[in-house]
Amino acid sequence: DAVDPKAGSAAVIKTFGGANPQGTNIFFSQGGDDPWQQAGVKVSQGPTEIEFTAKCADCGHCGDLATPSSSDPPQLTAQRNAEAAAI
Repeated sequence: DAVDPKAGSAAVIKTFGGANPQGTNIFFSQGGDDPWQQAGVKVSQGPTEIEFTAKCADCGHCGDLATPSSSDPPQLTAQRNAEAAAI
């Protein structure tokens, strides 16, 4: 909400659950250098709601969605493998 950002944020949190969303089959992925990680889920919410933060240098926003490379940090590779296993 451009006029009242707190009201707009409150509406989004109410709708989607904030740091404790309700749902199933969700993989919450983020990178250790991701500037948005503070707004993300930080702990797995259940067996089908998995959180994985790739804690490594240059593991930024959506790093797990980039084309894999042999020079990727092991943490990023592990994150991708966890995503594939969850699917």
